[in-house]
Amino acid sequence: MKVTYDNRYGDTITFEQINKTEIRMSGYGSYYRVSYGNDYTYAYIEYVQDCNALEEPDNMLLHDDGTKLRMLTLEEFTDQFIETNGFYDKKSAFYKYASLIESDMSSVTMIDPSGGPYIAVGGNVGRYFDDGVQRIISSIKIDSSQATLQIEA
Repeated sequence: MKVTYDNRYGDTITFEQINKTEIRMSGYGSYYRVSYGNDYTYAYIEYVQDCNALEEPDNMLLHDDGTKLRMLTLEEFTDQFIETNGFYDKKSAFYKYASLIESDMSSVTMIDPSGGPYIAVGGNVGRYFDDGVQRIISSIKIDSSQATLQIEA
């Protein structure tokens, strides 16, 4: 199934469903913005080193079952960093790690061609098709002049 969308600059964007889990987006030319996911690895390594150097328990450790303290896992660290607004809140215990977070260039989270449409992981590209079926984007891969949108089956 193939559908088109004319953006505000008059470009005709084509969405072609290749199979049940893949849609090809093309027609947007060479002018577009992208965003990438974050890589928290280096920040987490620093966090682990800081925790290992602690003499007294503090708010950077997790209370399991109310008694035992332990370091956060990488996933828990990432969640806590986001929840405590670690990028911007200087009072957050995680703010000191913000400068160690890097872009994960292998993980595209958004593509926004000049004139639209804005397409992001978690968004529903199904609205461009006229069949009422939701097509939630799980990942995006960009190849020269087209993007492949993986959708949840």
